[in-house]
Amino acid sequence: MKELPQVKKRINLLARGLDLCGQLCSRLLPTSEAHRLPPPIIPEEQVRRILVIQLFALGDILLSLPLVKSLRGRYPQGEIDLWVGKSWRGIQPLIPFVDRLISADSQNIAKTLSTLRSVRKRRYDVALVLYPVVIGSWLAFLSGARYRIGYTHDFDHRQSLAKSSSFLLTHPLELGQSIIHDTQRYLALGRVLGLSYLKPQPPFLFPPRGIISSSKNFLLQMGFRADQPLVGINPNASWQGKRWPGSHFARLADLLIDTHKVQVLFFGSCSEQAYVEKIIAFMKHDPLCAAGKTSLAEVAALIQHCCLFISNDSGPMHIACALDVPTLAIMGPTKVEMFGPWSSISRIVQSAFPCSPCRQENTNLCGHFSCIRSISVDLVYKAAVEMLSLSSNKGL
Repeated sequence: MKELPQVKKRINLLARGLDLCGQLCSRLLPTSEAHRLPPPIIPEEQVRRILVIQLFALGDILLSLPLVKSLRGRYPQGEIDLWVGKSWRGIQPLIPFVDRLISADSQNIAKTLSTLRSVRKRRYDVALVLYPVVIGSWLAFLSGARYRIGYTHDFDHRQSLAKSSSFLLTHPLELGQSIIHDTQRYLALGRVLGLSYLKPQPPFLFPPRGIISSSKNFLLQMGFRADQPLVGINPNASWQGKRWPGSHFARLADLLIDTHKVQVLFFGSCSEQAYVEKIIAFMKHDPLCAAGKTSLAEVAALIQHCCLFISNDSGPMHIACALDVPTLAIMGPTKVEMFGPWSSISRIVQSAFPCSPCRQENTNLCGHFSCIRSISVDLVYKAAVEMLSLSSNKGL
């Protein structure tokens, strides 16, 4: 997780270089006409190998899974490969409906070129560029895929780097002006291949039996009592503006333990471990803590044991949704209609502020974060209690 900002910086620098090249090429070369949805359908018999390109955050990958699972349903004998960023290789054991997980080290040009050579040898029929950025379009083009499908602009309808690379796509698509969730946007791309626009039912992640078994042992070794329900809490997020105060999480956990006799399990990556431990220090009870001790697949297996998962807007929140675990999301500046929790058994707690939603990732641009900090512990507690009353008592 710690390396993600550096990866984004390198990707942005590369994108700007490719964008300049794309702008020149788009002026000199003919481009495919952008289609408004619904687009023309590629005949099923022409599709055997599909490459799905989703390079960015864990949440973006997880929001792509309904599309990927739908592709497997339409092409049960086909080859479906997923290209992700190096940081997210750990998702591979959880997605058995994907044949190959491809990743390249952006720091190593030689390895990246080697990956591209390997990709070209597979002779893909279709490449789907899920997030509309120039790097995705170039990778689709360099893959040698016959059909290359992607959007011509970003999801907020602003000028996008993808505009200058749409000439690399055989099927550049335009989004309408309506606000829809990311899962629906990705599924809409699949309509070129004749997929239904309807989202398939979760789960979309499948922890292997061996990892589920080891996660049970992990909980028991920490003192988990099988006769009491388990509530998962993830107090982390990719940037400060998405973080509900840590002291609030501590109070919430104590309240739930006092009033509902639940066991609380805190989550976090290695880089987030110290922050989670500071939160636990505020508590009067001793919760369970998995922060810094688990792989991505083990996180999914542990969340699957929870009767409720409470989280900021984050990758683990989307993991819980993909597992179809009841999820209570505490949202601040996020545009919920597009990026919020997406399972039918999820719930959102959010305060109304005139400046929210926003995408101010720079703390100098927003020093107060009132949209997330003003959410009271009582409000989240009441929502959690209501969800606990509806959930099954999960255990081992």
